[in-house]
Amino acid sequence: MTRGEWAMVGGLQLVYELASLRPILTTNRAAGVPLAGWHAIVLAALDGWLWLVLIPFIFAAFDRTPLQRGHGVRNAAGRVVVAVSAMAVQAAALCAILIATGGFTDLGVFARTSPLLNFGYEFETNVTTMLMVALTYAILLRVHAVRHEHRVASALHVSLAEARLHALTIELQPHFLFNTLNGIAALVRDEPETAEAMLIRLSDLLRLTLGVGHPAEISLAAELERLALYLDIQQMRFGPRLTIRVNVGSDVGAAAVPTLVLQPLVENALTHGLAPRRGPVHLAITCQRRADWLVLTVQDDGAGLPPEGEMREGTGIGNTRARLAAMFGDFYRLELTPEPTGGTQVRATVPFRQVANAARPALSKASPASGIRVPAEPAA
Repeated sequence: MTRGEWAMVGGLQLVYELASLRPILTTNRAAGVPLAGWHAIVLAALDGWLWLVLIPFIFAAFDRTPLQRGHGVRNAAGRVVVAVSAMAVQAAALCAILIATGGFTDLGVFARTSPLLNFGYEFETNVTTMLMVALTYAILLRVHAVRHEHRVASALHVSLAEARLHALTIELQPHFLFNTLNGIAALVRDEPETAEAMLIRLSDLLRLTLGVGHPAEISLAAELERLALYLDIQQMRFGPRLTIRVNVGSDVGAAAVPTLVLQPLVENALTHGLAPRRGPVHLAITCQRRADWLVLTVQDDGAGLPPEGEMREGTGIGNTRARLAAMFGDFYRLELTPEPTGGTQVRATVPFRQVANAARPALSKASPASGIRVPAEPAA
């Protein structure tokens, strides 16, 4: 039981004892053993305290005798024995205290001269209290069962969400790999040295990606580390005609983001926006915190968006939208908007929160080709 539940049990016992004051005074007066008001209060407090001492043992005994099929009758009989024993122990302890302390005037004399009669009277009044204790136990048992069901349902929901995120991440990686290999294959004959350098960089990227498995989320610093390797490959592919500009806030390195959230957005801009264009092209990546939100923006000056009726999301954008929805529910935005001067802006907005015990990225230097400088994560 939690502290709050124990407080509730104590409160119920207090209410019950206060409600019993009038019947105690009336009964003792009828029996010829009148009590003063404060004597009745002390007696009720003593009665309640003895029950609070016994309740943990009663609950523990009830826990050991669950009313399940196959053992229901036996355990029910066991609970009756426990209840009767608790009533007897409480009544005997109360009578013993009254006798040892001299009791309260005439009540003490009554306890000393007629101990069995006094015990019988206390035992009889304990029936109602024991029923209340049993009812409290049943209520708490149901509360615990509902709480357990909620925990199981929540864990199942998280497990299913993680499984979906894992499946989406696995789906995204072959798409990126095939696109990258196709770009390398196009250079093998005309620029073999560049193709070889791209393969080495791709090997570094795959080693980094596959070496940590497929976590649902990582720190933005780790995501930028991977993105730097990917952009190195693309810089080799496009050559000097591609200019990359990166703006990363100093306070967002430890922000939690879905794995591979930026790479498909950048890949979409390079493949559909910049690759069809001739001449110099520009790519801008911005990661900033705005109040309680993390805003990730990828902007290009490429071919722009197709007409509204012809626009269809590819694997990268569609997969990213699905993963953001799985991780953040309705608390995210993924927007594709045309730039006034040509090109496209993709903006992902997600709640800002830090990854617990986020590891520092393996790369500590800026990637020479991409220009990304990975922000240091705060020490734990």
